Amino acid sequence: MAGCAPVGEPAGYRITGRVVDTNGVPLEGVRVDTGSANLTNYFGGYTDSDGAYVIVNATGDITLNAFKYGFTFMNAGWINPLSVTNDMANIDFVAISMPTVSLTSSTNVILENSSDTVFYFVTHRRYEHGLYSESLSFRFGECVERFHLGTGVDQWIQYN
Repeated sequence: MAGCAPVGEPAGYRITGRVVDTNGVPLEGVRVDTGSANLTNYFGGYTDSDGAYVIVNATGDITLNAFKYGFTFMNAGWINPLSVTNDMANIDFVAISMPTVSLTSSTNVILENSSDTVFYFVTHRRYEHGLYSESLSFRFGECVERFHLGTGVDQWIQYN
């Protein structure tokens, strides 16, 4: 009967964890790493659709951070730096959505003496429950709110 024999010692250890939002919804595409520009000190990976990540060959004292546009992150029950001397599990992060604001215009060119009406839109969006769940737009004195409820249908409320 053939067997498998390990040769040598492992180069480092595994760090595993998950990234979820404040409602416990997994967040995909979050980069979890040391932020080091020096490749010999860099350890990192991205979360999958379950919010899980794995970092391999980690050793020593490591400061881990999570990065994704539109979010800030908190460590969930652990403290930086990690002293990696064995495999580490449940090194989790909680993502906190930051509102995004954009300004758009109905045109990018208007002549100085033009009588054309130009509309400017300020839109506020926030990520919640796995969706961009609210959007608020202003157009001069008129306020229009749009809520996307995850049903594929946008609902509008207009105030005059």
